[in-house]
Parts: sequence; C-alpha cells; structure tokens
Amino acid sequence: MYRLPEAGERVGQYRVVGPLGQGGQGHVFLAGWEGRSYVLKFFRSLPVSHSGELELDILRHLEHPNVVRVLGHGRWPYPEEGSFYLVMEYVEGRTLSRHALEHNPS
Repeated sequence: MYRLPEAGERVGQYRVVGPLGQGGQGHVFLAGWEGRSYVLKFFRSLPVSHSGELELDILRHLEHPNVVRVLGHGRWPYPEEGSFYLVMEYVEGRTLSRHALEHNPS
C-alpha cells in the first residue's frame, strides 16, 4: 500500500513539515531535523522502486554546485517493503518547473 506521511510524522530521524510538490515518480516533502530543513522524495513504485534506486545511483556520482546532494535513503513506513525515499538538501527558491516556465531554457 502506498501511503504518504502527514505533517508531524517522523520518517527516520526527520519530522515531516508538509508537502512541497509532486511529479510523475512521486511526492516531495519538506522535513526538519535538529533545526535544519531537508527534502524527502517518496517514489510511487511498490513493492520495489527501481526508479528511486536508479536516481539514487545517478545522484551519488554527481558533484556540481547546481545539483542537490542526496544525504540518505530508506523505506517508509516499513523498512523491508515500504515506499522508497531519498533524503536531499533543501534549496529555497523557485522549483525547476517554475524556472523553466519563466525562462524557457534550451
């Protein structure tokens, strides 16, 4: 069953603040831990999320100032069969889709 966390729930050590958005692969939430903000990206595919694991593998090998870093990953709410999620840096500002709509980059 694909269940999303609600505001106030804990996902690992992170407390969910609320939703940030959604896309074709899943949902993105703002979360906090020890006074800092993070992003939790949940993938829709169950029971196994190959798309999430592929994205994790790609992002682990990228180091660029314009690419957010992956800080961790897990499964929620059940470690063996829960939804796959990534923990990422939180960058304040416009979303990528908003930027693309406003500036039409090539």
